[in-house]
Amino acid sequence: YREFLAGLEKVAFGSVLFDYDGTLCDGRDRFTGIREEIASALKRILSGQVPVGIATGRGKSVRDDLRKALPHGLW
Repeated sequence: YREFLAGLEKVAFGSVLFDYDGTLCDGRDRFTGIREEIASALKRILSGQVPVGIATGRGKSVRDDLRKALPHGLW
């Protein structure tokens, strides 16, 4: 585990892709959107100029949830 983490610290990522339901958004938060701690982590990643992709079959509701949770400049 420590060796794996050490290897990750040496890598530069060009982008990251997340699954939405069950990963970024817990099932019990389906109708309220992502939690603040998830939004904070996404803000940190996006502020570092790392492009983020979201995989979902849900549609526009995910875009709306993310826009509620993230500042306009990070959309």
